[in-house]
Amino acid sequence: MNYKDPVFIQKIEEIVRSAGDDILMRHFGKPMTLHYKDGAGYATDADLDSEKYLIKSLGKLFPQASFCAEESGDSGSGEYQWVIDPIDGTTNFANGIPYFCVSIALAHNDKPVLGMIYSPVLGEFFHAVEGCGSFLNKKPIRVGNKKELKEAVLASVVGEYKKEARQEALHSMLDLVGKVSSIRRMGALALDLAYCACGRLDVIISKGFKWWDIAAGVIIVEEAGGQVKCSDGGSLKNTNLFCIAANVDLQKKLKSFFDFEKNDLW
Repeated sequence: MNYKDPVFIQKIEEIVRSAGDDILMRHFGKPMTLHYKDGAGYATDADLDSEKYLIKSLGKLFPQASFCAEESGDSGSGEYQWVIDPIDGTTNFANGIPYFCVSIALAHNDKPVLGMIYSPVLGEFFHAVEGCGSFLNKKPIRVGNKKELKEAVLASVVGEYKKEARQEALHSMLDLVGKVSSIRRMGALALDLAYCACGRLDVIISKGFKWWDIAAGVIIVEEAGGQVKCSDGGSLKNTNLFCIAANVDLQKKLKSFFDFEKNDLW
């Protein structure tokens, strides 16, 4: 299987677009049943329907790959894996806030080699393939070129569900007030990363993320010329600490601001 094959890429795009247009948008703005998860928020019927469709469709396209999906967990084995978030930004979605997306990545030995993020409300399709650049609706994109933190728009994401952890993380963000131009909390990490890749946001700082939240965004940011780093220097798949996405210049500024070894921020 050649994941850089344009025909293969086009088929994946069609599947992801269908999940957004035909499933998510059919539910969006209507009353929803919420399926609460133990200590991890909730899913809607749209989450479940989207994930089932993505697993079935991507499985037919590339049956040798295993799956890591938010609602159903891990299945299968092999060096390739589909990483699926059927709706990133479920709380936004359930409350009628039009900031959510479908996010899928293809990882090879736990490294994303292909990523797609689709915002169906705006019809914006972000994708990247290893060594081929990043694109928004098939037009090349790059991270922003700001060099100073005081110019940067920062988005923060706190994926913690325990009250104490949320309070600690949010309190720590106060240290950044005055260091950056402004701070946003948008509610969908994958889409935040896509926005970083095209220069709409300059810095993304996330605490408590999962692999499906970030896999597609990692390659889209990196192929757009940015960097994604985690606090302990380890694997983004396995860490539950915090990650930072930004251009190279801002990463240098952030490295001096945060003590990654002591992990003081969180």
